[in-house]
Amino acid sequence: MRPTLNHRAMPLMILIWCTLTPLCLASSFNVTTTSSDLKRRQCVFDAASSSWNCDFLLPTFEQLITRFQDVSDGGGATPDNIAWFYTNFDGGNPDYNFDQLFAWIKAWFEAKGLGSYYIYDGVNPAWRKYQETFIADHANEIAEHNEDDYPGWDTPYATFWWCFFESAASAARAPDAIIFTPNVPWRSDKTGL
Repeated sequence: MRPTLNHRAMPLMILIWCTLTPLCLASSFNVTTTSSDLKRRQCVFDAASSSWNCDFLLPTFEQLITRFQDVSDGGGATPDNIAWFYTNFDGGNPDYNFDQLFAWIKAWFEAKGLGSYYIYDGVNPAWRKYQETFIADHANEIAEHNEDDYPGWDTPYATFWWCFFESAASAARAPDAIIFTPNVPWRSDKTGL
């Protein structure tokens, strides 16, 4: 008859083995007293100094989604807020008034009694502005520090914005999203997402 091992006894056996075997002792490992700084991968506000601390790594997709969903820090992605986007407006025209467009869209949501968020008001606006400015001002350093992760990528600024739009959509908790577009045939020479 072959002996069988009770699976409940296994943790006890491992504990006994570890106490008798130097492999389980900390002294047998290469324990050091040095530490490595963890990478922030985004701008983080330091309340003690009232300043933003940034590094040269782009925020991850998950970090951006968390920003949109963090209601305590200005995130707008809630079950009651509809994500909205626009496309095919005349963004290439310097006379086009996007502030007026955004005001009209916000008024439309308010008139319908619907909550909403867009990329500009879906996260803490101070964080978004500082992160955006830091990436624009340090494009070369950011490109150097991210080249292994993003071979053949667009500029750091463009990459941030593409990911920012995607994360705004992915962060949505409401079942609907709305895309505003003019009632005209599609034209590929118009800009805007």
